[in-house]
Amino acid sequence: MVTADLLRYVQRKLEHGMSPEQIRQVLERRGWPKADVQEALSQSVKPEVRPTLLEAAPEARDSSPLEPGLMTGLFRIGFAGVFLVNSVVAVVEPNSFIKLMQGSFMGQFVHNFAPFTALIAVNDAALGLLILSGRWPNYVLAWSGLWLLAVTVIKATALR
Repeated sequence: MVTADLLRYVQRKLEHGMSPEQIRQVLERRGWPKADVQEALSQSVKPEVRPTLLEAAPEARDSSPLEPGLMTGLFRIGFAGVFLVNSVVAVVEPNSFIKLMQGSFMGQFVHNFAPFTALIAVNDAALGLLILSGRWPNYVLAWSGLWLLAVTVIKATALR
């Protein structure tokens, strides 16, 4: 009969790194019936778990021909490119930005948008260069996210 003491003994020995076979030998030498020892071991030893499809998924992802660093680099270059090109457009063609801001909710409060085009040019250039550099990723990500949210609000309110 498997007792609570026998189960505790087996579990304690397993926790201390003793193999199930060693535990079985010790208990049988001490006179425990083989059936009780086997039952205590089967209740205490976790069955071997086969990998599921979910556990195998990382291997499938790792088989991609693109390395994670390469994918991050491509994203960084593309994301930075959006800001850098926008910065150049703000310098070369500021009227498109002024027209957009005048048509947005900002047009009700601001009458001179020329300083904003300079701000856009400097901000977008700084963000683009920081994204490329990879420095301070959390701050740059937050900054670019807030900036893009502001751009989204301006563009959405200019649709009317």
